[in-house]
Amino acid sequence: MNTRKKQIQKLHDGIPVFPHKYCYDAFIALAVFILDGLKTHKKYNTTSHPVGFNEFEEWKKAIDKMIWSFDQIVRDYPDSPHSIFFEKKRKVAESKNVPLIYVDKENKVHFTDLLEEERPSKEVQKEYEDKVQEGLNLFATYFTDLWD
Repeated sequence: MNTRKKQIQKLHDGIPVFPHKYCYDAFIALAVFILDGLKTHKKYNTTSHPVGFNEFEEWKKAIDKMIWSFDQIVRDYPDSPHSIFFEKKRKVAESKNVPLIYVDKENKVHFTDLLEEERPSKEVQKEYEDKVQEGLNLFATYFTDLWD
């Protein structure tokens, strides 16, 4: 550790300082750290589970839900119905060599017909968001039980 970092830690009672460059996307920086911690915890925790679970296998499934949710955040929600829709349309547009959006002479943005058809419904998107939130809620509920 360089001298400057040691000085900063002394000023903060030895607690590492969160880097300023991550403050704008702090939730992603934290999600990366939490995701790795959950994966490590799952790998090495082989016996204990919280009181709310009857079996160790149930606890492992809950940890898998937490891991999945944080993985979605870290990777910018790749399984979102909207992400899948736009990625599919981007590939079609590239194959046809047409843009998905264009700007007219008056600087107004327009979408091509490719983006107007068969968009995912709000209900499907809400189901996905609820699934992500379920893992985050499990993490919040069992935060203090992540030990072994």
